[in-house]
Amino acid sequence: MFIDELTVALTLRQLATELKVDYGGGSITLNRHERAYELNLYPPAFVCGSKPMVQIPARFELKTDVSSFPAFSVRKNDVIDWISEHIFFQHDFQVQDEFFDGKYFIDVQDTAWAQKYFVRAKITTCISHILGAGFDRVFSIEKELKAAKLIKSTDDCLSSDALERAMEEMSLLITKTFDGTSRSD
Repeated sequence: MFIDELTVALTLRQLATELKVDYGGGSITLNRHERAYELNLYPPAFVCGSKPMVQIPARFELKTDVSSFPAFSVRKNDVIDWISEHIFFQHDFQVQDEFFDGKYFIDVQDTAWAQKYFVRAKITTCISHILGAGFDRVFSIEKELKAAKLIKSTDDCLSSDALERAMEEMSLLITKTFDGTSRSD
């Protein structure tokens, strides 16, 4: 089924019921792991540029406030990433974990911070779990940590279990400190 305004409201109402929280319209606010999270399901939008209209697909977005994260983005690799790395020699940030580096594309604003943060196996494991739960991207921007998933139809919607898992992993990402640099911690 196509995602429209009515579908968004019905989907969020159903998720709120499964997550055992109230839903009064708009977004869902959840308190999990001593943090406040906001869940939004945005319907598709059309952006009018100078020439063609561009459609932005529907998307889920789970977010929470953070104060200490520079901008970063981790998403699953695709063909475009392979082309940019192997033909145009534009490489993403590497965490020195062959499996993680091969599976995910990492973009960071502060390389020094990223070298301390992403070197920890617990961090990359948390990110892998969020992306493995069905999200397409984990990122930090403007003092918010977010997980997002593009939605083509209602069949692509996330389950309440996937959302609970993502909130748990996001909480761990926020609480991890820089007290080690080993890949095995």
